[in-house]
Amino acid sequence: MSEESVFQSPKFIPVIKALTSRAQIFAMIGRNAEAFIDIDRALALASETGDKHSQGMAYNNLGYAYYVQGEYEKAIEYYFTYLKISEESGNSTGKALALNNIGSVFLQINNYEKAESYLNTAKQLFEIIDDRYTLIETHLLLAELYIKKSGVNPAEQMRQAFRHIRIAYLLAHKLGSKYRIACCHLTSARAYQTIDSYRKSAINYEKAIRQFESIRQKRELIDAYSEYAKLISILPAHLQCRNLSLKQKEYLSRAKNLCRKMKLPILARKIDIMFKTN
Repeated sequence: MSEESVFQSPKFIPVIKALTSRAQIFAMIGRNAEAFIDIDRALALASETGDKHSQGMAYNNLGYAYYVQGEYEKAIEYYFTYLKISEESGNSTGKALALNNIGSVFLQINNYEKAESYLNTAKQLFEIIDDRYTLIETHLLLAELYIKKSGVNPAEQMRQAFRHIRIAYLLAHKLGSKYRIACCHLTSARAYQTIDSYRKSAINYEKAIRQFESIRQKRELIDAYSEYAKLISILPAHLQCRNLSLKQKEYLSRAKNLCRKMKLPILARKIDIMFKTN
């Protein structure tokens, strides 16, 4: 069998899927160079086979690799490519995922109007195709959106935020997903901090950290460690104590160490800015 016929064989498609899946894992743990190598191989093979689904997933994971590094312009470019491929091939799941990811990028760059539009459209599609696992993420992203918008009409915005968190919690517990439950705790911690409910925020940060540590989700741990350390630094005087001060230093150190290990300099700089350190 010639090389060309091997590429065109349906049996070769699992290899492409394996490469895109491994690339996503590499991106999550900071091994970006290896992620890009796998994605390039997957894209080359997907082009040869003409398999639009595999090609779209490769672009999606390429977007995710840039998203993890904080390079949002590149991330959204590849997410839009994934959206176009999904629409052209009639892939409803891919379209919903692309819309969700695009909404996530707009949320990161504080374009709330576009974030809300893309996320709500993604939510509707996930409900139609009954993808409850990813629907949890969309609800949490919408919660994050309303938390960020809480400066305007705070009571209503936070009501919406907690509504989406509750829905996400219910879905996560029904699915028994430790990862999604941990994400719910992290978003809850942010929501409670926004309304100055520091004790509830701290409890949820602790729960999120324990869960993420148990399943070794390093990228999410960076957020949980650094945000909890920041919360401790702004606690009112009557809530401060020596143990909390030591915990703040420990969690900040862990966050920075993970950034170094995962080679995430942009995120490390954001943490430095958060604490106004060099």
